[in-house]
Amino acid sequence: VALCTHYESKDQIKNITPTIRKKLLSLYKKKSEQGFRILGIAWQPRLKNHEKAVIDDETKLTFAGFVLFYDPPKKEASKALEN
Repeated sequence: VALCTHYESKDQIKNITPTIRKKLLSLYKKKSEQGFRILGIAWQPRLKNHEKAVIDDETKLTFAGFVLFYDPPKKEASKALEN
């Protein structure tokens, strides 16, 4: 989310405002606390001859959404953390 300047909303691309960014981060935190592992998906248009991605390409991304994987803490985790 930090590297995104836009987001997908139905059939539109919109600017990420501070309010939208705050809502996305709040949703991320809420779902994390509920036991989900979260993967953020973002993209940007590239020319066909752009052969490989490098870290410097990760700017001005469009946020597409979150993918959530349910991964609740194991019952044994509290014992392991105590040791």
